[in-house]
Amino acid sequence: MLSIDLPQDLEKRLTAIVQVNYHGNWSVALSSLLQLPEKSDWKAQLIDDVTAIRTEIDQQGGLNEKTITEAINHYRQSPVGA
Repeated sequence: MLSIDLPQDLEKRLTAIVQVNYHGNWSVALSSLLQLPEKSDWKAQLIDDVTAIRTEIDQQGGLNEKTITEAINHYRQSPVGA
């Protein structure tokens, strides 16, 4: 069994969250908490990808209205999933 000393207000909030979101099941709540780092890894990867794309675009001279319009038109003419 796990025992944690929490400030009273934090303990009340945590208890309420477990009751409402996990129907009082502490095992499921703690299991979900332990899975958070795995679930948030995609966010870090997305940030890295966006940063790399922005860097590449900047190196190629950035975006202008013509480039954006051409990309939108190309996208609209493409079949879905292509």
